[in-house]
Order: sequence, then C-alpha cells, then structure tokens
Amino acid sequence: LWPSVQGFRQALLTAMCRGDPTRQMGSTHCPSSGGGPVPTKFVQLTVSQLLSGEVLMVIPSNHGLCNVWQLKEHIFAQKGIAAELQGIFSSGLELGNEDTLQGLETVMWFRRSSEALIEALQGGNTQLHSLSDGAKNDRDLVLPAVRKDWKALQHASLPMRQDPEIVLAALDCIMRLVEKDRTEKKINLPEAQEQIINMADIRLRQNRDFACAVVHRFPLMLRLLPDSLKRDREVLACCLASTSRFLPIDRRASIGATVVSLFETSEELKHSECQGFQNDRSL
Repeated sequence: LWPSVQGFRQALLTAMCRGDPTRQMGSTHCPSSGGGPVPTKFVQLTVSQLLSGEVLMVIPSNHGLCNVWQLKEHIFAQKGIAAELQGIFSSGLELGNEDTLQGLETVMWFRRSSEALIEALQGGNTQLHSLSDGAKNDRDLVLPAVRKDWKALQHASLPMRQDPEIVLAALDCIMRLVEKDRTEKKINLPEAQEQIINMADIRLRQNRDFACAVVHRFPLMLRLLPDSLKRDREVLACCLASTSRFLPIDRRASIGATVVSLFETSEELKHSECQGFQNDRSL
C-alpha cells in the first residue's frame, strides 16, 4: 500500500510542478448573486502538507476565506510564503485560485519551486507589479526581476528597496541597456540613475557603505548622494579611486595630478562639495 501512496503523491507533485504559478490572482471578495451575498457555509479547515502529511495549520470555522487565493494569502501572512509559490489540493486535484473553500474540511498544501517563476521574470513573461505582496517581498524573486527590468524596483517592497544588492542590480541593469543603446541613445542615463536612487529607501541612500559601493561603480553618481556623504572622506576616496582608472597610466602615478585631472575634466566633481579636499594629499 505504501508504494501506491508514494506513487500517488509523486503524480500529484508532477502535476503541480507543471502548473503555472503566474496565473491570474483570485478575487479578494466572496462571490455574489443578484446584488447580494451568497450564503456561505464554512467549517474548520485543516491544511496539511502534501508530501509529509503533517498539519500546516488549522483554520477555525469562522475564517471567512471564500476562495483558494485568499487561503494562500492567509498562509503568506502566517508563514511568509508568497501565494504564487503555493499549491492547494483537494480530492487529488490542484485547486484554482478562484475555486471556493465552502464546505471543505481538509486541503493539502505544497510549496512549489520558485524556479518557474524566476524564469518567467528573467524572460520578461511575468512582471513584478502583477504579483502578490508576498512575491514583491521575496528576495529570490525581486532580484531577477530587477536585473531584467530596473523599473521593477519601484514595485518591490520596502525591505527589498533597503537591500543594497537589489538597488545596485537595478543600476547595473540600466548600464547594460545603455551599452546596447549606444547608437540610438534613447536612454537618459543620468535621469534613470536618479530615478533608481530615489526608488531606494531613504535609509539606504544615507548609508556610507552603500554610497561607497555606488560611486566605486558609477563615480559620477556622487552628485546624487546626500550632502553629508559628498563631504565624506571615505566616499570621496572610493569615487577618486574608481575614476582614476579612466586616466592615462602615466598620470596615475601622481596623486596630485590625478586629483587635478578629475576636477578639471568632471563637471560633477568640479561643482560638488569635494573641492575642499583638493589639497588633501591623502586623497
């Protein structure tokens, strides 16, 4: 009997993995007919894990969850698992997001792999803004979405916009697009960089380590930092070290020549808060 049970569960797993985790979200309201609410009959709902059979949670009879999507959102609120990464089974079949929960006493739950959703985000077939709040707060999903489209950063949750790697990924994305757009020049790089910095959480924008990472990769973005960081010795040193890579080799040997060249050739540095450091030999 046990091999048969295992085979049945494996068949369910295979069918679930073929499902589309990006399909349309379910309604957040109970269905109605004739302008009035449909009588509902809710009973205590037990949610068990598909493979182990262990109980994930027991939801009391007054839960008021009308459909599968609402159940997934409830599980997200309790367990932190995005709704798109959940599968719900009843009577051996996976339920759709719009399917009702009325009269159900037990359902089987499965956490699907995020690979399919990541591939959809990487391929541009799914956009971050169309996903649930749980997905927008999932680092494994937000990072590939931002690497594909820097504008996806604006739809990420606040904790994701506080993540320096995610914001830097958006900056790297726009640079790749600029490289591809060299002939047509449709992308305004300074404007796009400013938008990305403004999308980042203000606490991240005021972080010295993040500022150093930004100017090390993109030295001319110094102009977008808060004034306090523009005057910060460590941030300026990262900026100068990065920019010096673009000077001729024979000019790099002299710190003074490097600094003078930077301030002579860069309008952003020439008019920034950094002028007070021009005579600082350590920089």
